[in-house]
Amino acid sequence: MGINIWLIQTWEPNPLDDPNGRPWRTGILAQRLAKRGHQVTWWASNFSHNLKRFRSNEQRHTIGENFEIRLIPALGYQKHLSPRRLRDHRYVADQFRKLAEVSPLPDVIVASYPTIEICAQVSEFCENHKIPLLIDIRDQYPDLYWENQTGLKSHAIRLLSFGMKRLAHKALRGADAITANGPEVVTWGLGYAGRAKNALDRTLFMSYEKPALSPERLAIAKQQLEAKGVRFDRPIVAYTGMVGQTIDLEPVIAAAEIVGDQAWFVIGGAGDALEAWQSRSAHLPNLVFTNWLTSDEVATLLSLSKIGLIPYRPAPNFERGITNKPVEYLANGLTVLTSLQRGTLVDLIREYQAGSSYASGKELADQIVAGIAQPSSEASLRLFNEKFHPDKVYGDWIELIEEVASSSGAHDGNAAR
Repeated sequence: MGINIWLIQTWEPNPLDDPNGRPWRTGILAQRLAKRGHQVTWWASNFSHNLKRFRSNEQRHTIGENFEIRLIPALGYQKHLSPRRLRDHRYVADQFRKLAEVSPLPDVIVASYPTIEICAQVSEFCENHKIPLLIDIRDQYPDLYWENQTGLKSHAIRLLSFGMKRLAHKALRGADAITANGPEVVTWGLGYAGRAKNALDRTLFMSYEKPALSPERLAIAKQQLEAKGVRFDRPIVAYTGMVGQTIDLEPVIAAAEIVGDQAWFVIGGAGDALEAWQSRSAHLPNLVFTNWLTSDEVATLLSLSKIGLIPYRPAPNFERGITNKPVEYLANGLTVLTSLQRGTLVDLIREYQAGSSYASGKELADQIVAGIAQPSSEASLRLFNEKFHPDKVYGDWIELIEEVASSSGAHDGNAAR
């Protein structure tokens, strides 16, 4: 018998943004839960974080059998870092609580963290109504606010974040199970929850479902990439993602200078640091910035690339967990080269011989030259299949959700008021 599940994820892209878009973590979970026969309601903000636009005037949207999206009223914002974004987070959390209180109760809730504000509201709601709660940690807020700073600024931000820390404690202490994209992130969450690890707390890595592109879509995407300056007559070293303050392309630029015409370097993405990096590398004919890429373009680029770059600035958030980017690279058999020197990702790519770390442009260049001389990386595919394959990740996750719901007596009257 299926159970009634609420998924709380306010900022991830969903089918209302692009019906043909590649589903992210919550999107894949929703699809698989619905296919298994469970009733899924995905609570999302009416404001798209990525597109910076409102989604719909209607609150409820049927996506497929057993699958509905409910939109929560939002204020909206135009900048990632702004007081208005924080006000929006509080407003969305409050609006969710108002709507939830007059809705039929679910059997179990899975909340994506962040935002802190909505997870705190969900935690209190679940406690009041005796609903089992799983919290899936995606980013380690509020610690990110001060861990990305240094000196007195870091200390000042930590002090100013006292209220956010209290909300994080409130959110995570109410979770029956804490899941995250790495074991160190689970431990981080348990620190805010103020408890020891239990049998329900799990590492659930990011995963990736490779889109099945028809020859026609593949050809169109390749033409679009060529129009953006990408060439395919040499091995490609690719980065796809945000071009913001969290990445450091200086070693990549230095490596491109050294490698020369042995490879093309493609930076697929946009962000607040894009123009600065474009200006810094304007002298390099083998380094291309494409700006934002469509899902088909990303899939095509990675399917035709040799090496995937993870050029993060060192930060505990990236060291503790594994983001979606290296997982996409591994799924395409790419060798992963990362600036990170420690952490779960580094441990795994070294163990499986699927990549390595670099500490300078010269090291990166040497690794690229060695990597492009190798055949397709079977090691990368083996690592993906054993740790990140969607059948494994989502199979384990769904079993956990069902376990939490059944052990909490979900069918003993939760669904009715």
